[in-house]
Amino acid sequence: MAALALIPAVMYAVQAISFKMYGYMCDKSKSSFALFTTLYLCFAAVLCLPFVFIMDKGAINLESIVYGVIYGVAFCGFIVLYDKAIKNGPLSITVFVFATSSIIPIIVSAIAFKESITAFNVIGFVIVLLSLYFIAFSSSHRKTTEKKQYSKPWILYCVFGVLLNSATMVIAKFFGKNVEGGSVYQYLFMTFLVGAFLSLGLYIPKETRLGMKSVGVDKWFIILAVAVAVSSAVGNGLIAELGKILDGAVLFPIVSSVSISISSLVSIFLFEEKLDTKGIVGLILGIVAIVLLSI
Repeated sequence: MAALALIPAVMYAVQAISFKMYGYMCDKSKSSFALFTTLYLCFAAVLCLPFVFIMDKGAINLESIVYGVIYGVAFCGFIVLYDKAIKNGPLSITVFVFATSSIIPIIVSAIAFKESITAFNVIGFVIVLLSLYFIAFSSSHRKTTEKKQYSKPWILYCVFGVLLNSATMVIAKFFGKNVEGGSVYQYLFMTFLVGAFLSLGLYIPKETRLGMKSVGVDKWFIILAVAVAVSSAVGNGLIAELGKILDGAVLFPIVSSVSISISSLVSIFLFEEKLDTKGIVGLILGIVAIVLLSI
């Protein structure tokens, strides 16, 4: 059953790579990330809408909608901070830092739903701290060319982004456990709809100041928006469903460890990112720690 967690893990890796590719493939002098986010959230909402009518037969579940609205606010905030973080630091390291977001949901799940935390989980927490130490003090962060990547803004983006990402996991867990007969499709539809409106609110003021010039919507802009929309809809939907049957100490670490591995490998070959020995050791320890947390 735990193997099902591999699917949302792959989806989140696709999401991370797509965001990074947006920075490489789209003309940042013209394109707007707020518009990109608005577009992919609209695509995701449209993707979920048919299931609301087909699977739910139009019946409204108020709790699902409320959870979706709350999740949408947290999710939009997380996406904005995550984008800023990956643009200001190496993808592999940033993805790993965000993967530690699973620690808070594991603790909340244990307290709120009486889920067990094993000795392996405790050891995993310690190794996570060691991993962050090696990554933070790797030579790549001490080079002149890397100082911008290891800046205070990057740290703040990561800290608050991790907190919001943790909040989305906690919300998804509570939705799965507390909402009996809830509709995951209405939950997701409201999540993406609210996120789209919030993102649009960021887009309109900026473009108004710029005189509504060209926003650089090209082929890659659309392709990457669709990729993120599909991966977000599938990934978030499965997390909500799997949260009903899997403990947080199993679900979240597996998703994190696999998404880290995939994103790190792609970042090395596709984006030519490099890590020194300490950075590599840090990532390996991080993967080991997150796997231990799932035992």
